[in-house]
Amino acid sequence: MLKCWEENPSDRPTFAKLKDTMKEMERNHRVMHLKIQALKREPKFVILFYSNFVLPVLFVCLFVFVILFYFISFIYLFIYLFICYSSWY
Repeated sequence: MLKCWEENPSDRPTFAKLKDTMKEMERNHRVMHLKIQALKREPKFVILFYSNFVLPVLFVCLFVFVILFYFISFIYLFIYLFICYSSWY
C-alpha cells in the first residue's frame, strides 16, 4: 500500500502487480485461516486420541499389574506358609 504513494511514479507498482499482490494476500489469508481452524480442532483430536488409544492401554496395563501383584502375593504367601509349616516338623 505504501508503494502506491511513492514520490517517483516509476517506483509505484502497476495494476498487474497490485492484482498479483492482492491474490497472494488472499491465498495467504486462506492458508492462515485453515491453520487457525486446524488449531481449533486440535484439542478435539487430542481428546479422541487419549480416549481411543491411551486410556484403553492404561486400563490394560493396570489390569495386568493387578493380576501380577495378586499372583506374586499368592506365591509369597505359599512360600511363607511352606516355610512356617515345614519348620514345625
